[in-house]
Amino acid sequence: MVLDRMRGAEEDRFIQRTDAPSIDVLLVEDRAADAALVEATVGGPGWDVTRSPTLADGLARMAARPPDCVLLDLKLPDASGLQALFRVLEVAPDVPIVVLSGHDDEGLALEAVQTGAQDYLVKGRADSELLRRTIRYAIERRRAERHRSELVAAQRDRIAAEDRAERLRRLQRLTEATAESVTSAELLQAVADAVLEVLGAEWVTLVIEARGVEAGAPRADASRGDSLAAEIAGPVALELAERARHRGLPETAYVGEGGTITAGPPPALLAAAVAVPLGPPDAPTGAMVAMRLRNAFLHDEIDLAQLVAERVAVALERARLYEREHTVSTALQRSLLPDELPAVPGARLAVRYLPAGWGLEAGGDWYDAVQRPDGTFAFVVGDVVGRGVPAAAMMGRLRHSLHAYLAEGHGPAAALERLDALVEQSDPGTLATVACACYDPTTGALEYASAGHPPLLLATPGQAPQFLEHPLGLPIGVMPDAVFEQRHLVVAPGTIVLLFTDGLVEDRELPIGDGLDQLRAGVASDPDLERWIEGTVERMTAGRTVDDDVAALAIQVEVTPAGLLLRRRAAATELAGVRAAVRAALSAADIEGEIVHDLVLAASEASGNVVRHAYAGAPGTLEVEMTVRSEAVDLVVRDEGRWCEAAEDGRHGLGIMHAAMDSVEVERGGPGTTVRMRKDR
Repeated sequence: MVLDRMRGAEEDRFIQRTDAPSIDVLLVEDRAADAALVEATVGGPGWDVTRSPTLADGLARMAARPPDCVLLDLKLPDASGLQALFRVLEVAPDVPIVVLSGHDDEGLALEAVQTGAQDYLVKGRADSELLRRTIRYAIERRRAERHRSELVAAQRDRIAAEDRAERLRRLQRLTEATAESVTSAELLQAVADAVLEVLGAEWVTLVIEARGVEAGAPRADASRGDSLAAEIAGPVALELAERARHRGLPETAYVGEGGTITAGPPPALLAAAVAVPLGPPDAPTGAMVAMRLRNAFLHDEIDLAQLVAERVAVALERARLYEREHTVSTALQRSLLPDELPAVPGARLAVRYLPAGWGLEAGGDWYDAVQRPDGTFAFVVGDVVGRGVPAAAMMGRLRHSLHAYLAEGHGPAAALERLDALVEQSDPGTLATVACACYDPTTGALEYASAGHPPLLLATPGQAPQFLEHPLGLPIGVMPDAVFEQRHLVVAPGTIVLLFTDGLVEDRELPIGDGLDQLRAGVASDPDLERWIEGTVERMTAGRTVDDDVAALAIQVEVTPAGLLLRRRAAATELAGVRAAVRAALSAADIEGEIVHDLVLAASEASGNVVRHAYAGAPGTLEVEMTVRSEAVDLVVRDEGRWCEAAEDGRHGLGIMHAAMDSVEVERGGPGTTVRMRKDR
């Protein structure tokens, strides 16, 4: 007994409030005799019992200072039964309650315990130790319940926080997908992948209607998922998308075998689905449909789907706005470029223009070719600093102004100086780089100047490609009264001169010098200049994002007073051009008379033999080279094929060449056949 009392005292000290010297018990009992019995039984050191004869008084005491435990009689003058218990729980929900009942009220007491009380005692049956132990256990049980509730609440809060973090992570994945995509097509593909993860779905379809169209058959612009058969999921998604778009509200449904759509779970459930409209509810322009094989989408998941749809709609509108601006600026830029280039005697021209890739606004790159009053030709490639419609508009102004200066007869340097003065006067703050060259077909002379632009590339037959040395002048618009230096050279027949903007050689991963080296090292040989420049641009832009516009203009000089060098397809349609080029070269060298007829005849026969016999009908190359010397004219015709001529045809053509020329040599073996001829002057 002594040990029990010591243990009870120790428990009393443990369970009592830390700021109170004893356990505070509130006894709500209207009968004085019963109250005195309880007070006598419980009272003692470490216990403080306060009595309230009515429930109202007890509730007031609880509100003022909650006790450690309430002993509640269920038969009070102002409340009885469970009503009294409910009112105590309402005022002091954290205070443990021990119900006091009579001998005939144990059923009510048990119901009270099941409703919210911690325990019950029958009046007259409880001795001192039982009553105290019951109170102690009630307090501990209530504390344990509160602790458990706190743990459950903490766990619930943690799970909620993790859910919020997971939702934010998934939304961040969606944000990244929308941020990395520029065009609406790219956006839909990236978003479809992201929505699978964000919504925990196994099939996603995004349906976008054409702008301004609110009726008609919907179309699936992007679908993702492999857990559902496409022949079932596709039509179901389109149907649900149309419903959501028509209502302007989310639509939930179930999919049964065969693709049947039901409001409730069918006997053979295939998938659960949710469809959310894209855009404003009163005028949605599409819908997003998600399906999964597991349970239906819950309310918070539907809310998440709506949030995702809102973000997708905003990103889609942004992409469409960008596409419109990009299309407008690119169309404006193209409209300001020349429709066609002038024909240059004895030379061929080819041009390529490549707008910046999606994700970047169109820039201010341009090219131009001008026939001048003295019979020379000017070629220009330029780049206005800036992007979008303003840069394209400024490009048009600069291009037409420089075109006018060159058409008036000003040389490259003088024309650039006038353009710079114009910009300083009318458009201060505008910056542009320009490369300008003038070519004289009668002499083969090339004059060039640069305003802060990449150098011209010169590819001469038999020599390594090189960039033309020139003083790097200041860009247009940098300094008033700028002066540009002009240089001069004579180009050999067969030479290609390439003018280009920096978009051709710029790579965000490499210095521009590496891009220039790559361009120079990769110059190839091709008889078709159009194909040559196309291959050059493709090679330089392959495998990277084109961050800037690319403008490239190539001039291939074929005929000069020093002779000619032609590279043509080995085709009968090219023979007339060969004859005309030989005449033009001889005319440029002031050679007239019977010698012209003989050289044209020999060149035509040798070229015709290449067409008929060198390649057996397969594609091939014909090369004609003529060199004018003071004492003679040398004519060389080459191919890279294997001759399969008939004996009579070969002897007939060779006989004509021998009759027309003073010397004819045929070299066979190696890569093709070479016919070398000489005509003395």
